[in-house]
Amino acid sequence: MATRLYKPVRRESADTYHGRPLVIEIAPPFIIRIREKRRRRAFTLTVRGAYEYAARLDAERIRRERKIARNARKEGKTCA
Repeated sequence: MATRLYKPVRRESADTYHGRPLVIEIAPPFIIRIREKRRRRAFTLTVRGAYEYAARLDAERIRRERKIARNARKEGKTCA
């Protein structure tokens, strides 16, 4: 079981963007903020929004892979 979130948690990621580490803050109620270290400009999204975005990206990836496989099968049938 995960720990409930009662106060903001801020972590520096190992990943960089334009040479700067990213700082990720998770705060109640269900907010995620991402910014470059030593920069003020932050991008805010909800946990639900992040989940929906990730699910949409995964669905698009699956659709693309199926389309490639379908096209490969079609090309295989016409060549035979």
